[in-house]
Amino acid sequence: LPKRVGEIELETGVWVEPTKTGISVCGPKDAAADGKRALLDYVHGIRIEDFFVVPTGVGLQVLVAKGPNQEPAVLEEVARSTGVRIKLEGEARKLHLRGPCSAVISAKRQLHAFFDNFVTYSIFLE
Repeated sequence: LPKRVGEIELETGVWVEPTKTGISVCGPKDAAADGKRALLDYVHGIRIEDFFVVPTGVGLQVLVAKGPNQEPAVLEEVARSTGVRIKLEGEARKLHLRGPCSAVISAKRQLHAFFDNFVTYSIFLE
């Protein structure tokens, strides 16, 4: 475990053990709650890289074009509000997200919310 985890153990009086699916924080009830909170703060601050796949049927231009009233582009707005660096990998239809863990999670939530409300209609003309 990283050095900071050992510091959290000393500061809060708990012990931290890795498990198959995460990390266990053990100790007296109040100390364990403090240790858990400190550990979550640490984990959420770790810088990570993640990917988000753009759903098929959604044009990539939707993400980079300004809105009809010159609103910021979707990617620009998500990057601004979360502080995450976003790079569009067009051929793979992926967004490369880089930043603190909690910010990347927030960016992915915003992108999911955008795509959950996005509709594409096809009109066929004869």
